[in-house]
Amino acid sequence: MFAFLFPAAKSETPLQIKSLAELEVGQTGRVIKIAAKEPLALHILEIGLVTGAQVRYLRAAPLGDPIQVEVDGFLLSLRKKEAEAVLIETE
Repeated sequence: MFAFLFPAAKSETPLQIKSLAELEVGQTGRVIKIAAKEPLALHILEIGLVTGAQVRYLRAAPLGDPIQVEVDGFLLSLRKKEAEAVLIETE
């Protein structure tokens, strides 16, 4: 009710931008950009990794490829190449 009177608390940790493949297990973020050419970018968008989607890195296969992430509540497995094209904003 009185939220407009008090400014939002500022985060002490600056936001970082990294690829989805660079996240650590349990780390979360928000998709800000798909940095790929059309065929790959279209595929990434079709599977639900759209700008603004909330992402949480869950696990990776023993050799590091593929990885599993949670995107807005559903589980998704991606190849490393696909994950490298997704830019994430993290805290």
